[in-house]
Amino acid sequence: LRDAKMLLVGLDGLGAEVCKNVVLTGIKSLTLLDDQHCCELDRMAQFLIPPDCIGHNRAEASLQRARQLNPLVEISACIDNIDTLPDEYFHQFDLLKIGSICHQANIKFYYGNVYGFCGFFFTDLIHHSFIEEIPQPVKNKNDPSTANSRNLKTETIIKQSSVDYVEINQALQADYKSFPANRLRRTSRVFFLMKDELHHRNKTIRTDSMADISALEPIRNELFGDDSEKLLPTSYLQNCQGKLNPICAIVGGILAQDIVKAISGREVPVNNFFFYDGNKSEGVVDKLL
Repeated sequence: LRDAKMLLVGLDGLGAEVCKNVVLTGIKSLTLLDDQHCCELDRMAQFLIPPDCIGHNRAEASLQRARQLNPLVEISACIDNIDTLPDEYFHQFDLLKIGSICHQANIKFYYGNVYGFCGFFFTDLIHHSFIEEIPQPVKNKNDPSTANSRNLKTETIIKQSSVDYVEINQALQADYKSFPANRLRRTSRVFFLMKDELHHRNKTIRTDSMADISALEPIRNELFGDDSEKLLPTSYLQNCQGKLNPICAIVGGILAQDIVKAISGREVPVNNFFFYDGNKSEGVVDKLL
């Protein structure tokens, strides 16, 4: 853990939560990458940015408070646009928050976002090995009291396992139409909201205001057709604007916890999506592919 070097892309509310948690954990170094400038909306959830830094670069504005969290972690800022950086730049890191480059370079990758009441993150740890501690009951044939399961003693078994991950582009191509009926019912509505929002972003439409609900609905109908309201109810579109601080805290906390699992190689990490639905106060791990 103390040797891990991490790149965090995007210092919005979720990015601030991840930054706080991994810095407090005590990794070796963290680079904050963001070419955007602070705005009034950042003050809702981005607690690393001082109030007098509106208009400043988000990564640079977050540096001082991030460093105060743990002086032992080397924290730096990069204000370049991620699309202008060469692939070689990313090879210096052990864990990043960009897809195919990481998979090809054997670098652990996380991607997450928050949409109003909902949020998610995706993990790609390529081929990941880990150990888990499994408590197992120990029966003593000479002790009649062990016949009752409540009186059983336990011992911890150390189990080594490994798992293969898919790239984010593959995971996003999961075809919900091929899901069995019971599988489709178990799939979080946040998955369909995520697909709607990503498609929305590809069309370069902003999603910062409530007025954009009218733009999200036709995209939803285009993606899901007659199943639109069943898969992604209109209420989700009405509640998907902005970065709400409590949702950033929940998703960012679980994401950072999973990062620690991935770096340390202990316990089972998420494979491959975590969805949080604030409408139901429910979080689920879902392997879509």
